[in-house]
Amino acid sequence: MYDNTRVTPTRRDEHVADTRQALVDAARTLFTEQGFAATGTEEIVAAARVTRGALYYHFHDKADLFRAVMEQIAREVAEHLIDAELSRPPAPGSGPGPAPAPAPAPAQARRPPAPGTRSATACARSSTCASSPTTSSASCWWRDRRCSATRPGTS
Repeated sequence: MYDNTRVTPTRRDEHVADTRQALVDAARTLFTEQGFAATGTEEIVAAARVTRGALYYHFHDKADLFRAVMEQIAREVAEHLIDAELSRPPAPGSGPGPAPAPAPAPAQARRPPAPGTRSATACARSSTCASSPTTSSASCWWRDRRCSATRPGTS
């Protein structure tokens, strides 16, 4: 029986892949230098030394070519990160042996005032608002109103 699957790429397959890669490389360089909007497809095909038809054979439009450039960049970054991570020496305690002791619990943080209330210090500061010529009356009213919930005898 005849098997129609190819194991090795043909010369045409290699030419198609080379043309596509030339377009991606040229577009990457031009997008980097000039930006996406300032780069025309004429410049891309001239830099890649291919025809405009080749561009549209491989890519729907300039945005599609940009996506291919970004995919290539993302793949390169991912490979770099993986290589960097694999070449790092193992962290202490990550190898065989007993597990390290758990980290101590963080100290209890001070609770902020309940919503709608202010601390006594904040209320004392806001009472100076009325006598300050640099503070607007609207901001003083708002601060005083929030502090009134914590001061006895105010509403």
